[in-house]
Amino acid sequence: LNETSALKRPTIVLHVTKDPDAPLPPPPPPYLEHMADPRASPTMTMLSFYAFPPGGIPDADATADSLRRLWRPFGALGRIYVAQEGVNAQMAIPSNVLDNFLDCCTLPDEKGGKLSDVLGPYMENGINVDPMPVDMAEFRSNPAFKNLHVRVRSQIVADGFETPLDWQSA
Repeated sequence: LNETSALKRPTIVLHVTKDPDAPLPPPPPPYLEHMADPRASPTMTMLSFYAFPPGGIPDADATADSLRRLWRPFGALGRIYVAQEGVNAQMAIPSNVLDNFLDCCTLPDEKGGKLSDVLGPYMENGINVDPMPVDMAEFRSNPAFKNLHVRVRSQIVADGFETPLDWQSA
C-alpha cells in the first residue's frame, strides 16, 4: 500500500426514491397562505407584548421551541423570554408580513392558530405595535435586534422578587 491509497475514503452512493404511498404533508396554516416574502419588505415594524396565560406555562422549554419554529418563517427578530408565568417579547417584524405574524399569535385553534393557549387572549393590552415602521436600510445600519433569541428564564419580569408574582390575580 502506498500513502495516497491508504488515505483515500470509500465512496458511498445512496439511491433515494419517493415512497408513492407516503401521506401528503399537511397544508400550511392559514396565516402562512399567500404570505409575502419577508426578505422583500421595505420596512421593519417594532412590537412588544406580555402574555400571562391562566395556570402559567407548564413546559417553558417546549413553548420556547414552539415559538422559534412558528416565528421562523416571518423573519422575526428580537428577544423573547419564556417562564412559567408567561411570555415577554420585544421584536422587529418585516412590515409586509406583520398581519400574518399577528394572526399567528392571535388566531384561535379552530381557525388554524397554534399559540392561543399561550398568547392569544392572554396578552396584556394586546400587542403593542409601533405605528412608525423603520426603513430597512436604517434598520440594517443600526439594528435593534440581529437575531431571534427565545430564552427560558425563571421570571419574565425582572421585579426583584424571589418568586414570580401571580399575574392572573394582580
